[in-house]
Amino acid sequence: MVDDIISTGASTLAALRLVRRIGADPVVIGTLMTEGGAWRAALGADADKVRALGSMPLFRPAGPGSDEFVEVWD
Repeated sequence: MVDDIISTGASTLAALRLVRRIGADPVVIGTLMTEGGAWRAALGADADKVRALGSMPLFRPAGPGSDEFVEVWD
């Protein structure tokens, strides 16, 4: 299975459910990029099947009123 970007894992999980409904058993999930890390929990055991060309963090403000941002990998 191929997905463009995996962030929350919700669309990938929905696609996996559809693929399994027709009797297929996905062995690899290819993606251009993963974003953050929340997708791992959403996909559970299927997270180990993900092969990405790259990864990037999510970003959040460093604090109230701050113009700076910090990386969030979880």
